Amino acid sequence: MILGAFLVSLLLSSCGKTEVRTFILNVSEETEVDVSIGIPIPELTQEVIDNDLVVGYVKFFSDPNLYAIPRGTIPASGHAEAFSISASLRPGHYDLLFRDSDGNDFSIYSDQLELLKVVIIEATDITTRTVTGNL
Repeated sequence: MILGAFLVSLLLSSCGKTEVRTFILNVSEETEVDVSIGIPIPELTQEVIDNDLVVGYVKFFSDPNLYAIPRGTIPASGHAEAFSISASLRPGHYDLLFRDSDGNDFSIYSDQLELLKVVIIEATDITTRTVTGNL
C-alpha cells in the first residue's frame, strides 16, 4: 500500500499539473447491498474510463482501515468467513463485486460498508503500443 502511494505520488510529481478528483461517498445507509452494489458517480464518463486512472478504496464500520480495490481476501469485517472485493467501471457507475474465497458470489450485510473513496487521476499523456512476444 505504501509503495502504491509512493508510485502515484511520483507519477503526479513528474506530470506537472495533473487534475485529481476525489469522491468520498457515504454508503452506510445503502440497503440494497448483496453480491454487488452500483454506486452512481456521474463524473465517471466513458472518456474517463478509457483514458484516466480510477482508484477505489472501501471502509467498513468494524475496521479502521481503508482497503484498496481490487482487494484480495478480507478477513471478516463482521463476517465469519473471508471475502474479496473487485470493481467494475461503467459510465456513471462504480460497481463493487463481492466474492468468497472460491470465487463465488458472496453476500455482505447492508450495515457493514461505511464509505467508498474513488480517486480519478487525469491522464495527460497517453502512449499506445502493440506488444508481441512473451505475454
